[in-house]
Parts: sequence; structure tokens; C-alpha cells
Amino acid sequence: METSRFLAGTAHGPDGKPVPNITPDPKSGIGNWLEEDIIGVLFDGHTPDGESVGGAMKEVVKSTSRLTGEDRRAIAVYLRSIPAKP
Repeated sequence: METSRFLAGTAHGPDGKPVPNITPDPKSGIGNWLEEDIIGVLFDGHTPDGESVGGAMKEVVKSTSRLTGEDRRAIAVYLRSIPAKP
């Protein structure tokens, strides 16, 4: 794990599958997502463009969907506050 690229994803993730950038970078990350978009993904696994999350994120959503709305909002606020990484 490259700590300098925290949450920036990689094209070569587990099992050779890409891992998305979840930093607020507007070009390669979730910088164009609204706070409500992030909350929605954490609740039902659907991205703002209508896609469904896959891979390990499906397992994450099984857990985050059970969180309170306030907890999902806190995660969204946090993700929007970290430094953007291309």
C-alpha cells in the first residue's frame, strides 16, 4: 500500500481489478459527486451515474447500508475533506 496515495485507487487492484479513486479529485475521483451522492452509494450501492458498485465494495455496502443516516453523512463529509489525489 502506498500511503501517499491514500484512497486514490489503482488500476491494478486485488485479482487484477481496478480500485476506484474515492478522493475528491474532480477528474479521476469523486470530486464531482455531491454529499448526497456519496451517502446514496453507501446506502444502496448505486453511483450517481446509475452504475452499481462491484467487487469488495458490494461487501462494504452490506455494512454501510445498516449505518445510521448520520454515520453515512459523516463518512461523506470525511471523504470530501481529504486531499484530492489524481
